[in-house]
Amino acid sequence: MELLILLVKLFVIFNLIMGLSSICTWIERKGSALIQDRIGANRAGSYVTADALGVTNPILAALMQPALIVFRLLGVLGIVNTLLCDAVKALFKEDFIPEDTPILIHSLGPLLAVLPVFVAFAVVPIAPDFTLFGYTIRSQLATIDAGLLFILAMGSVAVYGVAIAGWSGNNKFALLGGLRAAAQMISYELAMGITMVTMVLIYGTLDLYQIVEVQQQGIWGVFLN
Repeated sequence: MELLILLVKLFVIFNLIMGLSSICTWIERKGSALIQDRIGANRAGSYVTADALGVTNPILAALMQPALIVFRLLGVLGIVNTLLCDAVKALFKEDFIPEDTPILIHSLGPLLAVLPVFVAFAVVPIAPDFTLFGYTIRSQLATIDAGLLFILAMGSVAVYGVAIAGWSGNNKFALLGGLRAAAQMISYELAMGITMVTMVLIYGTLDLYQIVEVQQQGIWGVFLN
């Protein structure tokens, strides 16, 4: 039963991460577009009609209109591009391995860049404790006393993935790009680390679940940080 509970929690958190990544990608696109005084992604799905889908039956076309209106609206907002088109492109994109590059090193780059992010979410509580069928369930994959430190550690490991990805390109420009991206990630980590240190000073613990519990009884940390 405990194994089943763990698998269910893993499934829920994995899907939560995938949903959050899609939302963050959409916000980054539209946010960058606003900053740069442009519209952003708004083409995919914006012009879908019954005729374009090959529907010639007028009754079926009329029944499809409400769904098509919603779909076109999502297309104008760039959501179709981010949630649908990007996913299809990622599934069918060619995995090009540069000449004289070991397959292991080539695969290790993206793995080290993505896997630590998923692992870091293992210590993030997503809900309060609750009881189900006599089992007290904590909505957290791994209960670690130093959860905040664990997140910082996983973020640091992800830097290696970017550096290895640039190095495995077997190209000096790819290597320089990988080192530049790694330097950017490290510089962001400094600011993120400082904000997390202030949370430790306020709540006196590195346990994320305890930090969340304390915030339930008072002011959110975002206002105290």
